[in-house]
Amino acid sequence: MIGVPVPVAVGTFSAIVVLIVTTKPLLAAARRAVPGLRDRSGELADLAAVRVTNQPAALARLLLSVATNRRQAASPWPVASLWFDADVVRPTQGRMRRVVPSRLDPRDPTDPRAARLAAEGARRALVARARVLVDQVPGDPSLRGALDDAARAVG
Repeated sequence: MIGVPVPVAVGTFSAIVVLIVTTKPLLAAARRAVPGLRDRSGELADLAAVRVTNQPAALARLLLSVATNRRQAASPWPVASLWFDADVVRPTQGRMRRVVPSRLDPRDPTDPRAARLAAEGARRALVARARVLVDQVPGDPSLRGALDDAARAVG
């Protein structure tokens, strides 16, 4: 800011500092809120599907089978950690290469431990969504047993 009066430079610098200081906590809060919102929107989509199809048991079985499925498959790395185990969520070396160092991103999908934890969290969320649907089908003991088995399997 060469050639600018000192009060203008100080004011601009102060405004940038205030902006950074105030947005950091807001971004941290948003980062914590997004997974819950994603789970809630998935649950609402499930309930909307049940309203249309009137088949909560079928959707619950589908969610439980996805939650307990440990099969590995290739998938783009940003979404792979939601569904698959750690060894398939590493990014390819082509156009999807990471540009942010892992020390800046606490949820680095190339870290096997973080990817495994993300996959386990996604499986637990699927079982929780299935639990809501199973509660709508009171007279199906096999479905309740499948829910209990899946809950034990995912922890």
